[in-house]
Amino acid sequence: SRMICYDLRESDSNSSYRKKLEELTKIIMKTTGQIREITYDLMPPEIGNDDIEKVLSEYCENFRKKTGIKTELKVSGFKNIKMDKTQRLTIYRILQECLINARKHSAAHTVRIKLLLTYPFIILRVSDDGRGTELSEIEKSTDHHLHIGLKGIEERVNMFDGEMSIKTMPEKGFSISIKMALQEAKN
Repeated sequence: SRMICYDLRESDSNSSYRKKLEELTKIIMKTTGQIREITYDLMPPEIGNDDIEKVLSEYCENFRKKTGIKTELKVSGFKNIKMDKTQRLTIYRILQECLINARKHSAAHTVRIKLLLTYPFIILRVSDDGRGTELSEIEKSTDHHLHIGLKGIEERVNMFDGEMSIKTMPEKGFSISIKMALQEAKN
């Protein structure tokens, strides 16, 4: 479709058509880029065999490049641990949602992520230096995506009988802590 627009733009002498085709070409290119982003987000890299630190590190780096928001990732305790694939994907999805929320809602400059294994528990903490809010404001918010995002995180945590807590205050950032039992991969 992009090539058709280019061909039409070059073949037509009417400048108003040419401008419209240039606008259409820009829209198509932007839409194509957005589709690629969505596809990447929906289909994460193969995390079945890679260690969790590598996968999260790559995602954080891509997030930083796309948004300009600095991410600091610290992973500890997972050396020689084979985590269940579903649990790895769950942690990936939770982090993904936390970073999306930071980008859309917090105006953060930095997001800090800590993923710790203190056997037999996994602890994930994600905090940002954004605008924060009163916890009661989140509950009253009409922002549909925020509610869906946090509800999705809560449901994922509950799949592993985990716990989730949120701390936030105006101008003090947002922090979410998650604790769940490690599910080791079965050989």
